[in-house]
Amino acid sequence: MVTDDGVKMTKKNKLLFVTDLDRTIIHSSKFLNNSIMDSIQCVESDGIQNISFILTEALQVQQALSEFMHFVPVTTRSRVLFDRIRIFKDNDYAIIENGATILYRGEVLSSWEHQIKQYLLEGDFSRKLSRADSLLTHSHYAECGSVRHIGDKFVMCKTDCPDEMERSLSEELNKDDFHYTIQGRKVYVIPRGITKENAVSFLEGILGTTYTFASGDGMLDLGMLLQADTAYVPSDAELLKRVNTDHLDFYISPYDSFNATLDILTKVKEDSMRLLSTEST
Repeated sequence: MVTDDGVKMTKKNKLLFVTDLDRTIIHSSKFLNNSIMDSIQCVESDGIQNISFILTEALQVQQALSEFMHFVPVTTRSRVLFDRIRIFKDNDYAIIENGATILYRGEVLSSWEHQIKQYLLEGDFSRKLSRADSLLTHSHYAECGSVRHIGDKFVMCKTDCPDEMERSLSEELNKDDFHYTIQGRKVYVIPRGITKENAVSFLEGILGTTYTFASGDGMLDLGMLLQADTAYVPSDAELLKRVNTDHLDFYISPYDSFNATLDILTKVKEDSMRLLSTEST
């Protein structure tokens, strides 16, 4: 593909776009409203109900980006939940389980898997995760029966008392071993070495990319955003409520939810084409 300004858009341009999914690229039904119903497409279903959506125009921009740069979804979702999303079936790479697993054409990337397993083994995380599981299971603030392991690499649960749960974890969790975040009702307790940004760094080395764009909305995305050359955040991002970004060079979209997705993807396309145009002169 060649742009109007003569830039040849191929994978050889060595550009990487890593992006969170939920509430950044795709959105659940609770964000739907009558004004956009004719402009969206369903991108995730569990076979019973439609779960996640994207503006048709945003999907077109996403597909265009995938033609000339490495477009890599980065999510805390488990493999099962990630596989329900249809729009990334043809992407070469995906980072799931908060960076614990990298997929290459649908298969686990063994070189990264080996590094993660070695880290967990050397840190005795089999025992430590069992203790974290017990902490959540016996917490007064965890929804009964909601505690589960994600790929034997971290634990999560649900809560109806996020403030109380945060205070409890702050007091009781070993912060040398784990970091945690609460997103809505979901609570994640994750070994410190398992992060989105670590997986992205590994992937940058494999691909030999020279410039990284990143987008995200939650605290688990912050390290990835700080590490990127250019970062994009929707106006309703959770991290904006928790982090002072005045000193950070983030692009904060003036829009939220579906329109923020379109705005961010369009901005990435414009910025990447500008970068490539500069490099070609």
